[in-house]
Amino acid sequence: MERVERTLHVVKYDSAHKMFLVNQDTEIVYKSYLSDADVTFPSRVGYTNAPLPPPGGDDCCLAYLRIDGKDFGGRETFTSKIVRPFQITIKSHSECVVRHRMVFWVAVNEPNRQLAIRFTRKMTVMINNQLGTHKIKVTHHGGSGQNGVIEGGETSIVVNKLDVHPGKSNTDFAFHFTLDIEN
Repeated sequence: MERVERTLHVVKYDSAHKMFLVNQDTEIVYKSYLSDADVTFPSRVGYTNAPLPPPGGDDCCLAYLRIDGKDFGGRETFTSKIVRPFQITIKSHSECVVRHRMVFWVAVNEPNRQLAIRFTRKMTVMINNQLGTHKIKVTHHGGSGQNGVIEGGETSIVVNKLDVHPGKSNTDFAFHFTLDIEN
């Protein structure tokens, strides 16, 4: 992969259940460096271990998946896990852009982490705090980034990595951080 850019828009905080509602927008750019052939291969988007929404809360869903601007599969709700496989074809010396949005709840101090399944030249994760008056505290685990506080209405880069190699196991994360409300 050429790059992965992910923005977690924190849009709601349920103080009774200590949970954040997140709209996660992701753009993945695959690039072909071959000059004489198109490349076709399988890929997927997914989310696992999603907690149930608080009572009356929005459902978790894959809101959309677009491959080079074309919708693929429509909206799909899920309870704890979703995986949507798809196939990509990249023309020689070209790019294929995959965009998707996941909507899910994250409990305070619940791990937010990602496995890299392919070599990725650049991986960026931003958090956009849309909570207004609440500050969000970000705590990194395993040396994956800097801890910090994001003011209401602000966006902050929390992961910015180059040359991310695929994990060797299901616990070899490219990044791992948790969220909380800063008092």
